[in-house]
Amino acid sequence: FLKGADCRYCSRREEIDSEMQRLRGAEPPNSESLGFLLREFFRYFGYEYEHGTIAVRSRASFMPREDEDRCYLVIDNPFEP
Repeated sequence: FLKGADCRYCSRREEIDSEMQRLRGAEPPNSESLGFLLREFFRYFGYEYEHGTIAVRSRASFMPREDEDRCYLVIDNPFEP
């Protein structure tokens, strides 16, 4: 858990929907495009984020994921080894 949010991986749709409703509260679902959200993600972590280190991993130091060759973007969970 990170700031009250369960950060573990989950593939059960009903649990994901339940957690999204809890986090959203009375707010309506997000209506922004995926492109806009991705751009804002990089803008935030590129220009505003000031709470720690953001690392780019070296493939020489870490084992690649099994499906990494089929992925466009890979984000590692910093809470798992």
